[in-house]
Amino acid sequence: MKNIRIIKSKNYTRLPWKNGQGYTDQIEIFSDGSNFASGDFLWRLSTAPVTAPGPFSLFPQHQRFLVIVQGQGIDLFHGREKIFLPAFTPYQFSGSQSTRCELPFGPVVDFNFFWKADQMSADLKIVTIQQGQDFVWKGRAENNFLFVGDGQLEVGEHLLNQFDTLHEQGKADLTLKALNTVSHVICLSL
Repeated sequence: MKNIRIIKSKNYTRLPWKNGQGYTDQIEIFSDGSNFASGDFLWRLSTAPVTAPGPFSLFPQHQRFLVIVQGQGIDLFHGREKIFLPAFTPYQFSGSQSTRCELPFGPVVDFNFFWKADQMSADLKIVTIQQGQDFVWKGRAENNFLFVGDGQLEVGEHLLNQFDTLHEQGKADLTLKALNTVSHVICLSL
């Protein structure tokens, strides 16, 4: 497990949203020296609390995965189209698409992954692990991320708390064990 790096949520980099109406906690950005606000990155992982209705920042060169990881869900609007996005349901859309949100059940925290789809591919899925159950995750790409949406997770000798991230390089098989009744884990390969 030498190609594993644990990124604790307390060590994420806090930045203002591109539109200035909130903040984001950046987990990882690639490549080195990339700038979030200008959009000159290949890919980026982050979380953000959404505490009020309003517009999303535009990222015209990027595709975006959005997952609600805390709270019941969010209403997204693309023009007149309305989409209710419940917790732990991945939703992909273009960063160039005008998007705004409403919060029918109150504030939420979301997980975001942005990537330049013309230069790379990405696969995101949600895994639900019950306490006492082992789940073997097979990293399918050179960069594989696990994000703990809720609960606690044991991965080998590593303990991951809610909102912590594991970055694995090299396509290793990892055994995940939930330490709570249930854990929702975002599995991302790129």
